Amino acid sequence: MSTIHDRILAAVGDNTRLHKTLSETDYGPPALQQNSLYINKLMKDIPEAKIKLLRASWKVNVGLQNHKKYKDSHVRRLAYNIGGKKEKFEAEASKGEREWHDAVQEKENIKEALEQLNRALADATKHDADFSVIASTYNAAQQELDDLYASLFNGPTPEMPGEDEKEQAVHEASETVSAMQAHLDTETQARALLLEAKKALDVATSYIKEALNVAYYRGAISGMLRGNALSNAEESVAQVVMLINRAWEVQPAVKSLGDLHVPGTGTVDVMFNNSYVAMDVRDRIRDCEPLFVLAGQRMMQELRAANERTAAAAAAVTEAQGQLNKRKSELQRIRAEAFEKVARGEPLISELPESGIPCRQDPVQ
Repeated sequence: MSTIHDRILAAVGDNTRLHKTLSETDYGPPALQQNSLYINKLMKDIPEAKIKLLRASWKVNVGLQNHKKYKDSHVRRLAYNIGGKKEKFEAEASKGEREWHDAVQEKENIKEALEQLNRALADATKHDADFSVIASTYNAAQQELDDLYASLFNGPTPEMPGEDEKEQAVHEASETVSAMQAHLDTETQARALLLEAKKALDVATSYIKEALNVAYYRGAISGMLRGNALSNAEESVAQVVMLINRAWEVQPAVKSLGDLHVPGTGTVDVMFNNSYVAMDVRDRIRDCEPLFVLAGQRMMQELRAANERTAAAAAAVTEAQGQLNKRKSELQRIRAEAFEKVARGEPLISELPESGIPCRQDPVQ
């Protein structure tokens, strides 16, 4: 049966090859990440620059029209001359021409900046493809090295002092990352449900306002419009309640928005326009409107709390992942040192005396 020393010796070539690949491509993943952030920024800046260019073009057109009013209008010039305001005419004409030239220059500057952004995006996109290949090579080599080390060192390795402890530390850190990620997923799901609930609440609130506005008018059509608005509001409220309940099931910290009762409207009110019933419905709509305003305020509080919980959970994942990466590096280091010892012809562990206690070496006098 081969010893771990023999297995390491047989894998020295693969270990050397993989470490060489890692050292040559270790810049790939961070470069790809940084370049991706740069591309995202450019994708945001370019549409903004296009809007600025449209605005600048509009200013140029307006400035040109104003400039032509003075340059080509002989009647206007004559009127100013007759009125003894020749200097004022020339001043306004000069101002219009100057503003037009400034607008043209601003447009050219924005156009040039936009062209630079487009060139930068093209270059970054090309680099992204290159970095993707390098990062993929790095990740593949790292995975192959992890698999190699796992096949050699996973499980008890008494020949390598400290290796088992570091392996256990990696296992614990990995479990922590999984737990933190599960918590982040929970918070993210709850936040998404709250965002959907807010949309439904906004719709319900708009229908309540619509119903209240229509309630001040009389007639069968007004009654039907009011009834339709209240019916739509009730449907939206049901959706709000359902989404809030689902969010609470995911994250019990989510709180209720309070009572969201939608006043009903009867057939008598809609079909026969009973003024007394209509007045009663209008009063009840007016009374329930503040409840929706209060619910909107509570919804914003819940969203702020959800954002804080999600941000905290994301930070916890980042911290846990950092600890995991650190412990993985420590484990990989001690395993790499084992390869170095074997390659130099050294034993993995110092010879033990018969007592099983390592011999103490006295310091050199």
